[in-house]
Parts: sequence; C-alpha cells; structure tokens
Amino acid sequence: MLFGHFQPSACAQENHPSDQKAVQAWQDWFKKLGQGPIYQVDILFRYQEDGRLYVLQTFLSPAQPRSYPKGLSGLGLDDKGRVLAPPTPGQDRRRMARTDDKIGKGTGKPEKPLPPLAETTRYLGVRIENKLIAIQISDLVSLQPLLAKPGQVQVEFFRGAIVRIEWLVPGKAEKVQPLRQDPDDYHTRFAALHRELLTTHRALLSASDNNLMEAVWVLKEPFLLKALRTRLNDLANQPPEMLEKSGFPNHLFYTLAKVGGPEDFLIFEGWTQRHPRWAAHLTWPVLTMVERLGSKKAMPVVGDLLRNPQLVDQSSSVQLLRKLDPSVPEPTAGDLFLSEMTRTFKLKQADFELKFAQTRLLELAKNHSFTAKELEVWKQAEHFSSWSGEWIMMTQADRKQGVQKALAWLKKYPKPSR
Repeated sequence: MLFGHFQPSACAQENHPSDQKAVQAWQDWFKKLGQGPIYQVDILFRYQEDGRLYVLQTFLSPAQPRSYPKGLSGLGLDDKGRVLAPPTPGQDRRRMARTDDKIGKGTGKPEKPLPPLAETTRYLGVRIENKLIAIQISDLVSLQPLLAKPGQVQVEFFRGAIVRIEWLVPGKAEKVQPLRQDPDDYHTRFAALHRELLTTHRALLSASDNNLMEAVWVLKEPFLLKALRTRLNDLANQPPEMLEKSGFPNHLFYTLAKVGGPEDFLIFEGWTQRHPRWAAHLTWPVLTMVERLGSKKAMPVVGDLLRNPQLVDQSSSVQLLRKLDPSVPEPTAGDLFLSEMTRTFKLKQADFELKFAQTRLLELAKNHSFTAKELEVWKQAEHFSSWSGEWIMMTQADRKQGVQKALAWLKKYPKPSR
C-alpha cells in the first residue's frame, strides 16, 4: 500500500494538544468507512497559479462515498521547505509551520508532538457515484470505473493532477495515518508515489497525449519533456490534411510553454513554417514562453506571428466599421498577436498603432445615424477596452509601424528574474 503508514520520528509520541480534537474527528470519520471496500486516493497536483506541487490524500467507501467532510487533506512546500496549505481559490492561504520544540519537564530533552493534521481544500475532490469514481478539479469532473478487486491500483491523469486509487486489501486500512503538516511527511509520500509512477506505471505516463501532457506538467521529468518535443515534431511532419482531421494540439503546446526551455522556440517556429494555417493558435503559448524565458530566442517566431496575414473572425462592431469606412483593412492573426502581446505585458495598445473599433465608430457617429442603444453600447465598451479583442489597425501603414514597434520592444524584453 502506497503512503498508507507514515512513521513519525521516535520522539513524536503524542498529538499536539491543540490538534487532539481534529485527530479524534478524523479517527471517528475513518471508522465510519465501515467494512469496505475502502479506497485510498493519493494525488500529486501542480497548481496552475503558483506552479507548486501538492500532495493530497483521502479515503472512500460505499458507507462514506465522499472525501473527508472538510475536503481533501493536502500540503505543499514553499521555497524554504516550509509547509503550505493546499490551494483554496478565493481564500487566503496560510503558511503552516511545524510546532516548535518544547523542553519536557525534568528531562532536559526536546519534546516534539506530532505536527497538526494537514489543512483541507474543496478545490479538488473525489467521490463514488453509481459504481464510478468522480475526480473533481475546480468545476470540472472526470468519471472513471471503480476498481474490480482488492489490491488493484489505477492511475488517472486529469487537469494538472495525477491520481492514484487503490482498493485496500483487508488489514491495510488499520495501518493508515492521516496526512500531517510535516515536510518529512510530504517528502516521504511524494517519493513513494514518484518512484511508483516512474517504474510500475512508467508506460502510462506517455500512453496518450492527455497522459503525456499532464505528466510533463506535474512531474517535470526530462525524459517526459523529451517525449513531448518528439510528439510535437512528429505532428508537425504530418501532412496538413491529417491535422485537419485530428485538430491542432493546443494542450500539448500549452504544456510546452509552461515547462519548456528557450530552445523550444524552434518547435514553434517550425510549426509556423510548415502549418501556417494553424499559426494563430500559437499566439498564447508563445507569449507565455516569452513571459517566462525572455525574448532572446523567440524573435524569429515572434516576427512570423506578428506578420501573419491570415484573416480572423470579425466582431459585429468591426464589420460595421469596415462597412462605413472601407479603407480599414481586415483584421489579421498578426493584429491579434500584437493585441494579445499588449495585454500580456500590460502595455498601451495605442503605443503600437492599435485603435479601438468602438472609439472610431463614435467618431463616425457625427456623420451617420445610429440608435441611442448602439451609441450607449460603444461608450460602455470604451470603459472596458483593455479587456476587449477589438483593437485593430486602421491602415496598412499603421500595421507596418506597429509590427516594427512591437519587435523593437520585444528585443529589449529581458528574461524575468523570478
């Protein structure tokens, strides 16, 4: 059984007084799991917002089909190795520190109570539903068949998580200890799961594009990143008609953008040249890479994307503007890349020759008749213009100058210090 029995240090014999009620509540809940079958669920989860890796755990049974009532127990570590509470969006996350040593009366020896139980989160959840096990991350759910027999283990990959589920054989449940706010507990449990994933379940890590994508993000193992690069290069070498059938591998590129290195800009560049039809889909992953790694190796692919002439869908406001002013060129994927660049780096769109479509429509209102509702909608849009995709080029000359300014700015963009 993986992670089933965490052995604290020899001097840690008792629960901390402030933790006794929580421990008793956990033990009472665990007893309610009943005779079984009892399923142990261990999760490695890398949180999108901070990139940190968390270890989480819970137990399920037909008698208790949902996670521990307060959510999944879990913990991560900060840069100094101190315990962090698991992600709970919308709430302040407290750093959890180990209890300081106290000197036992008359002994002169340190007294180290067991660290408190791990904090819980409802951002992740696991439950049994009609002979299925439901894995929930945020508001998304994956349904998988329940295990068929005692001792069986299955591994699932879902939304930044690798989930290991085991049907405990009789006798093993009695050895279970709750997850605690202890860096040693974190390291022990992570090491056991990591070792099993890289040995017993190694083939699963790259058995599908989904598994590979999640495994690269969660584990960040060099051999998995190499497999991701190989997969993207293989797809790039496919004829265009094959991609039309399979679709663009958005999620693989997003994973590369979050984990890859400066040399991986060459993969993006190769795709823009071999499959220009799909180049616009590289906008967000390329900008993510530039933000992470700087622009030094990115300039060739960034230049391709800024000059991408592929036409993009037009909003009703842009369509009306071009009808009233035919000199306005059709928006391109290059314009979209430039607009997204200004948003990513919090730049002023006007500094790169982009104009807001609704502002131009309000200027044209002096010579055209519009309804009061149309005018009000355009005025409201101006207040939220930084969130809108309706920044466009009014002339071809503006477009050329905007591209030049963007390239000049990006050349000076340094590699972030963090």
